[in-house]
Amino acid sequence: MIREAYKQYMESISSLIPEERIFTDPLRRLAHGTDGGFYRLEPQIVVRGDE
Repeated sequence: MIREAYKQYMESISSLIPEERIFTDPLRRLAHGTDGGFYRLEPQIVVRGDE
């Protein structure tokens, strides 16, 4: 579940970034929250860069 502050942020970037590059589902957020280190922080929103 996304908190209100993140919803507002998502609304503001939606006009600049295509919807198919913004991920809020738990699986993709979890996958992008790991970097091989000891700590894991799960992001609330993931924005995929241009390819």
